[in-house]
Amino acid sequence: IRRQRPTTPERARLFKVIDLAFQNWPERAQFQPLNTEDLRHYLQLKAGHGHQLARDGTVYLLPKSISDKAISHAEFNRLAEKIYTVLRDQYHLDDDEMLNTNREHA
Repeated sequence: IRRQRPTTPERARLFKVIDLAFQNWPERAQFQPLNTEDLRHYLQLKAGHGHQLARDGTVYLLPKSISDKAISHAEFNRLAEKIYTVLRDQYHLDDDEMLNTNREHA
């Protein structure tokens, strides 16, 4: 899987926060991501950035693209803030705290 390189500081920050969240993901959380991409998709859906696909009587919820072509800068920033809120409110993972701790240990 080829990962898109962040093109703005806001995108780089979100991808870094998701990497750190994956490393610090609660062991007792009902959802256990396989990797950072899996976690990113999950967080996008929790933040309301997805669409439904019905196939053979089953409805699937899929994340929408966050590529530069698919989402505006302003919309991306709103989505990032929603993801940070999900991490803080539902999983007690603070984006600023994770980034500061990571800088201290770098």
